[in-house]
Amino acid sequence: MRTFFCYFAAAVLVAGCATGIDSETSDLTDGSGSGGNGSGGATSTSTGTSTSTTSGGGDGGSGSGGDPNDCMVPQHVCGGLCVDNTPGTGCYQSTSCSACPTPTNGSATCTTDGLCDVMCTAPYVKNGTNCNCPTQCCSNTECGSGETCENGSCVAPCDPPTCIATCLLQQKVGICLNNICVCQ
Repeated sequence: MRTFFCYFAAAVLVAGCATGIDSETSDLTDGSGSGGNGSGGATSTSTGTSTSTTSGGGDGGSGSGGDPNDCMVPQHVCGGLCVDNTPGTGCYQSTSCSACPTPTNGSATCTTDGLCDVMCTAPYVKNGTNCNCPTQCCSNTECGSGETCENGSCVAPCDPPTCIATCLLQQKVGICLNNICVCQ
């Protein structure tokens, strides 16, 4: 119980915690540490701002600060600190703490299992780690020069001389209405 309290106090106060043996302390950032075997009389130790005095025998526990198991789910260790389950920290299953990739036309997110995932902006749909348009186009930028995206298809602008010529072949008058050639 004393070892747990020491680790908890050190994490909260960012100050050392005495183990009762002046030559053995634990390191919260690399996950190593050990307790003493406590033999004999009283020993006084001072680390940072805390001082501790112990006496008597018994075995000390071993430290394991910085271990991902020390963080409460859904947190994980990044840079020696427990961080939240966010795309910016790679979600809680991450061992590298690298941010999740953000797709074009979507955003990065974490699954309930703590893995990186993507959420796509409508009308784009998820395809692996990408967000793809399910039709020929979802915006004008996905069409060629001068074309516009209408109802999922790239449409070339209506060219009045071409429209008139096309409709004359049908013996009709051609006009461009809303960028569409109409033969009347």
